[in-house]
Amino acid sequence: MEQKEIHILNTARKMLKERDANVQFILEAYESSLDGPSRRLIHLWAGRSYYSRGDYYLARREMIHVGAPWLGHFFPSGERVIENDFFRFHIMPMVKSKKAQRFIIAYTKNYNRMKALVGTLKLIKKIDVYVFSDSRDMLGNDLCYTDAETLSIYTNYEIKGAHEIIHSMLAVRYGDQKLNDFVNEGVATWYDTGNMSWFIFAHNKCGCSITAQEIEKKIVGAKKDREYYYIAGLTIGYLLCLGCTIDELIHIPDVELRSCLLLRMGRTLFKDIESYYSRKGF
Repeated sequence: MEQKEIHILNTARKMLKERDANVQFILEAYESSLDGPSRRLIHLWAGRSYYSRGDYYLARREMIHVGAPWLGHFFPSGERVIENDFFRFHIMPMVKSKKAQRFIIAYTKNYNRMKALVGTLKLIKKIDVYVFSDSRDMLGNDLCYTDAETLSIYTNYEIKGAHEIIHSMLAVRYGDQKLNDFVNEGVATWYDTGNMSWFIFAHNKCGCSITAQEIEKKIVGAKKDREYYYIAGLTIGYLLCLGCTIDELIHIPDVELRSCLLLRMGRTLFKDIESYYSRKGF
């Protein structure tokens, strides 16, 4: 790919990520300068941009240019679409009606439970929730996850917790701002559990432990395994209990989180966290 084409793609991508982007203008300005796969990328980003503002008709029109599997990813064949005040559920064909109904009730309850966490949200569109019967989506991605840019959740019908809901709510609250990943996952894990039972399970059954050394390892760029969520949840939960706010924590750049926390809370912070949970039997 030529340098000029890379520059065009980068410029178009940046412009299309803006929530108020004039998508048609960008398409007309840049599409003719590109060929083949690069042109399909422009249409993909344009489709995602339309989708993120709830313009499903225009999003589908752009995805048709992209073709499978992306068209099926956003507009699956045979899906059942069920809407309420907050969500637009996309029920895959293999999910039975009763299981879908139980999922919708639980998800809606969790959304209402979490509203106090982030306050009143001004939704540009409803949160799209794709509900599968297996462990992967149309693109082969492992479930569950949140696509913050399009305000969409991809999940299995058996996973009814609030973790991905919290990610979506934070994405709405903070818009296009870059969020600290460790804090984002920590907040979602801490509030999703509602109590300490999941952390106790992870400690007793899975061998997870929280130490100053492990916090140091996980706080920047670590693999997101079960221990990562365990440590992120307990660390951020500890800080929130001390009076820190999500607003204060979530905007700290990833690479600066360790130094910022130690500067504000004291050099012994991670050891203090280890001691705190050790006294609770962790």
